Parts: sequence; C-alpha cells; structure tokens
Amino acid sequence: MELKARNLVEQGVESPWDGKLGLAAKVHYSFMTRSYRDRDFDIDVAMKPLDLIGGDYCSINVRDDNRVLLCMCDVVGHDIVSALLSSRINTLATMTHIGDGDPCGLLESINDFLCDNLGDTGIYASLFCVLIDRNSRRFSYAGAAHPPALHFC
Repeated sequence: MELKARNLVEQGVESPWDGKLGLAAKVHYSFMTRSYRDRDFDIDVAMKPLDLIGGDYCSINVRDDNRVLLCMCDVVGHDIVSALLSSRINTLATMTHIGDGDPCGLLESINDFLCDNLGDTGIYASLFCVLIDRNSRRFSYAGAAHPPALHFC
C-alpha cells in the first residue's frame, strides 16, 4: 500500500493517503492483527491488497475461555462499502459467543444478521473461521462461500 502511494507521488499524482480514503484505509487495516505470539502460537498475517482499500481482513481473537478464533473474510468489492462490511463482520465474529465450540453456529449467526440487515444490497462475503481450544488441543473450522483454507498432508 505504501509503495503504491509512493509511486503515485513520484509520478506527480497526489498520494491517496493524503485524503479521506487513505484515512479510511488506515482505520480499516488497523482492525487486522499483524501477528500473535505466546507459549503455544507463533502466527503472522501477511496481506497484499489489490487496491488502497477493500473488503479483505484477517483476525486473531484470543478469547477468555482459553480458545483462539482465527477468521479470514473477503467482501466483494474494493471500496469503502466492502471495507465497512468486513469491519462489521469482524466485530460480529469477535463479539459473538461460541458456546459449544462449533464455529458453524458463529457463521450462522453472522449470516442471519447480514441477511436480515443487508440482504437486499446485493453485496456478499466469504468467511472462514478456525476455533482452537487450548485445553483439548483440538480445533474446529467452518467456511461460508470460502475456498478451502486448510490443506492436510
């Protein structure tokens, strides 16, 4: 993102980071966890956005119940609307209780909210979540319209 802005400045074009869109992108990408490390995990997140702002995000949410929730989301589009929706999905994923350890319920809850509140907009998202239980040393995952994110060898 920074390289793209620098190239535009070198070409005599005002940097998109100077305007409100650049500020919106900075806010949007601040939601994403860059890395997480503790005694059990060493996780890094790398992302290369196509445009200045868009609907992609990845989050690492360490929960109070000794579980870790990893989410990857892609909202259709590369604009403020897609960034807002991915931020909303991130909030829903972070705030929703996952009682029985099944992320399918989380995705159903998010889907219900989106259908009820934004179903008539024509925008859509894919989402993949992994819930890791430190106590049992097991994980469960669910995806909604997202290609497989795990490859088992």
